[in-house]
Amino acid sequence: MEAERTKIEELLVDKKIITPEQLKMAQEFQRSVGGKLSAVLLKLGFVTDDNLTKFTAEQQGLEVIDLDSMWLADNLVKKIPRDLIEKHHVFPIAFTDDVLTLATSEPMDFEATEEIQLVTNYRIEMALATRASIQRAINRALYEQPKTAEPGKAQLMKELEDYGVGKELQEKAAKLDVTPMMLRRALIPLLIAKGIISEEDLIKKAKELG
Repeated sequence: MEAERTKIEELLVDKKIITPEQLKMAQEFQRSVGGKLSAVLLKLGFVTDDNLTKFTAEQQGLEVIDLDSMWLADNLVKKIPRDLIEKHHVFPIAFTDDVLTLATSEPMDFEATEEIQLVTNYRIEMALATRASIQRAINRALYEQPKTAEPGKAQLMKELEDYGVGKELQEKAAKLDVTPMMLRRALIPLLIAKGIISEEDLIKKAKELG
């Protein structure tokens, strides 16, 4: 991996995308603060995200995916631990036949591939995307998901009483570490299973309250 990284560094200079002095400065900065060299080059403003991605694509014979325009299934992000997503700056975009495809700006980062494969027990494939588009996908999935407000305990207890679940039963459940929210979530499926209400009645009532 180090040999490949050195080759790319030299090519960046050879293609006059960065100067030898900029490369030396970036390497010194990387030794001081850590992180990936590509991220350091971007942070220092020596190369743009689009140019670096285009350069990587040309060198590796890869296509650049438009991550911003892709529909990404919510359950995909759960297939890889959050700390690995943030550590290696990758984002899952597809999963087929135990093969997990990750968007990355560093397709030759074999250390990332091996660690993620070991932890997930999936075969890993990499797809090339800009670093900025990966960060946007991470932000949407991990930080910007809307949170549905849950009713307070008093409101839940009142709702349960309306369904015939009295305070005595609620107190008994509490001793078994069963919360009012857990009771409410269990109530509707149980009522349907017991034939007390039908799915049609539930849908009809939901539309009325809608």
